Amino acid sequence: MSILNRIKILTDFISRKDLVSGFPVEIGIEMTNRCNLKCKMCARETMTRPVGDMPLGLLKKIVDEVKPYAEMVYLHGDGEPLLHKQIFEAIEYVKKSNLKVGLSSNATLLDEPIAHRLIDSKLDYLILALDGATKETYEKIRVNGRFEQVVENVERFLALKRAKRSNMYVLIQFIVMEENKKEIKAFADYWKKFKPDIIRFKPYVDLFGTKSSTQFSLPCFYLWRQTMIDWDGTVFPCCVDTNSSHRLGNVSEASLMSIWNGPALRDLRKKHILGKQNQIDICRNCDMYQFSYESLVAVSLINGYQVKKYLPYWENLTRT
Repeated sequence: MSILNRIKILTDFISRKDLVSGFPVEIGIEMTNRCNLKCKMCARETMTRPVGDMPLGLLKKIVDEVKPYAEMVYLHGDGEPLLHKQIFEAIEYVKKSNLKVGLSSNATLLDEPIAHRLIDSKLDYLILALDGATKETYEKIRVNGRFEQVVENVERFLALKRAKRSNMYVLIQFIVMEENKKEIKAFADYWKKFKPDIIRFKPYVDLFGTKSSTQFSLPCFYLWRQTMIDWDGTVFPCCVDTNSSHRLGNVSEASLMSIWNGPALRDLRKKHILGKQNQIDICRNCDMYQFSYESLVAVSLINGYQVKKYLPYWENLTRT
């Protein structure tokens, strides 16, 4: 079922069909858009939409619908997911539905009790985002974060992971920016001693729309492969749309599948098919990685979880 679904998506994309016969492979579910940091590269600092937490009942409704076809569910968005009081209940429900579940955290709340609970939750995929090898650089980028505390939290977490023989795939993430690129080697040298599954050097993505118009060689494959849902149930196209200005529908009022092939999303796909991406404000200055035909085939042959595991290796290989 999974590979057939991915092949349907790829076939519809190559055939330039705005009505997709396959279902989204990856689902981003924002459990909260509250955050305890003010990171300089985060578009959340320009966010104008309301702040809140997703009710657990809404999370369950979404998961019940997507579990026949989705391969990977992420429980983060424009906030720190560990701030959600029912985040562990959410992880448990996704896992009971036989889906892979991922999380991205700034690690500020990752004390010892939380670390034990996170490992015991059987979470599949965890990003721990640091972005600096020194106190000065880290605290300049991740404003309100305390470098020493975060380092202690991550070191302890990785030690517990080894002690408990957890299979969780853990990435230590470093977004490469002008402010920290001089620390790449020091960061890698320090964290490799603690044996995360990989140290990810992620290319900086401009979420503020400050670039000049992007030139597209292909439509954006993300519109055919995945979707995202805000804490209040609003479905939107991708993480570049921080304010959910392109509202595709709401899963509190309609099924996700009716939204997936609804008029709003089909209209976005049509514009991409016709090469009119620059008519869409969130696409005009998009800085996200654009797939080549070769990479499209590759990601269509393996499941969403494996794609997320291999992507950092590709980023590290192509980093200049």
